[in-house]
Amino acid sequence: MSPAGPAVVKIAGNEFKRTVGHPLVIITSLVLLTFAVLNGLGGKEMLVDLSNLSASDPGDVIINTGLGQVLYSIAFLCTIVAVFVGAMSIVRERSKNSLMPLLTKPLYRRDVVVGKFMGLSLFLLFFIAFNVAMNVFMIILFFEMPTQMGEFFLRVFSFILVLFVECSLALAVMMLAGVVLQDLLKVALVSVTYVFLEWFAMIPASLGWWVNISPRSMFFSIVMSDRALMDTSITYSTWMSVHLPQILLMIAVTVGIILLNCIVFGRADDI
Repeated sequence: MSPAGPAVVKIAGNEFKRTVGHPLVIITSLVLLTFAVLNGLGGKEMLVDLSNLSASDPGDVIINTGLGQVLYSIAFLCTIVAVFVGAMSIVRERSKNSLMPLLTKPLYRRDVVVGKFMGLSLFLLFFIAFNVAMNVFMIILFFEMPTQMGEFFLRVFSFILVLFVECSLALAVMMLAGVVLQDLLKVALVSVTYVFLEWFAMIPASLGWWVNISPRSMFFSIVMSDRALMDTSITYSTWMSVHLPQILLMIAVTVGIILLNCIVFGRADDI
């Protein structure tokens, strides 16, 4: 491993530890935990009725309805966390003048960007997996075990990975905003604007191209559109063959934005 390698890992570890204990993360986790309990407890009767009326396997009801009704809330709140930690990751260091001591060590600026992204991405993966797992546990606890366990956990695992890719893309975009703007207030404004445009604004039909590049739009296309992940009327292999190009595109865009982060941050004069 190169000398920069251990430093990148150390930066990633520090970023992970610092983010886990942040008040916003704790509050969001409590909100999502509350949603999980309410979804499991409140949705029990509906799931029982649907499983009795449906000719399909009850396991399908759990996937389509039990998880489907909380996907939006989980995705929205996890994206909020990704946007916040990404926006604050570098600009917060600048505001406290804590980057200069770090950069006086034998460390490339790109290693700071990569280390922070790695640490925050790892945190997001754990954060998403934990919250999805809690929803799954509550559904099973209050309703019943899925009859198609392999299919159930395959789709749940895939949902975690797809949401992780979407949140990583949002993270990379907000890190770039912090590198370029170098101002806490400006970055906060960009963060709020990003969330509003992605989750609340009605994009005009004339800007239909936005749907093709919007992380949120691509995410919901993959998870909830026709031939979507939680639609068990289609096989998992069919879903994968249809949406794998979109997933790879999101990953490629994320890598590209991180490389741009490294270039811009490496040429910045003001730390």
